[in-house]
This record gives sequence, C-alpha cells and structure tokens, in this order.
Amino acid sequence: ASSLDYLYFYNSELDQGWDSGQAPDRILPVKVSCSHCRTPVADEGRNMWLAFTTLFGFSQEQGIPKAFRHTDHLFYSQRCINLHQNQESTIEQERFWQGHRKKSPLWTLNTDPP
Repeated sequence: ASSLDYLYFYNSELDQGWDSGQAPDRILPVKVSCSHCRTPVADEGRNMWLAFTTLFGFSQEQGIPKAFRHTDHLFYSQRCINLHQNQESTIEQERFWQGHRKKSPLWTLNTDPP
C-alpha cells in the first residue's frame, strides 16, 4: 500500500469526496484528510499544497528539512510576520513578490505593499 491509500479528498463547494482510487478525478481545491479517522492533513489548491504543521515533529537539533522549508509567502501583503527569503540577507534588503512568484511586481519592505 502507498501513502495515497490512506488519504481522502473532500471539496466543500461540491460537497463531494474522493478516496484514493478516485484521487486522479478529484476537483480542486480539496481538503485532504486521513481516510481512516479523517484527521486533517492538508489543503490542496490549484497551485499549492499546504500541509498542517502539527503533523510534523521536527526537533530543534534537526531543524526543518530543506524539502519542508517555505518557498513562497501566501498573501504577503497581509502578512503578520516576516520570513527571510535567504539566510545571507536582512529582511530590509529583501524583495518580495506582490502576488504569485514571477507573475507579479516586486516590492521591498521599505515601500508599502499595494
């Protein structure tokens, strides 16, 4: 059995769900949950996968593995905290996409978001 066999996909707009055998036919966006107990696992959208962090237990010593680190800010103009894009720069030097990466204008923290 693969990990996919343990997932259930639910679209609240359509009030429709898909088990692992029907997963390729799901209509996004969906809520992803455990197929056995329905514990929420993630939200899957048309251009993103947002895993719920409470499912992961990374230690302070281990840190966050590279594959799990953020690559984009969601709704950055409405942010409540600043995250560094890379470790070599300061947050004031960084430039951020106003919307989707490489598909919107860039801005810095020295200027107001749109």
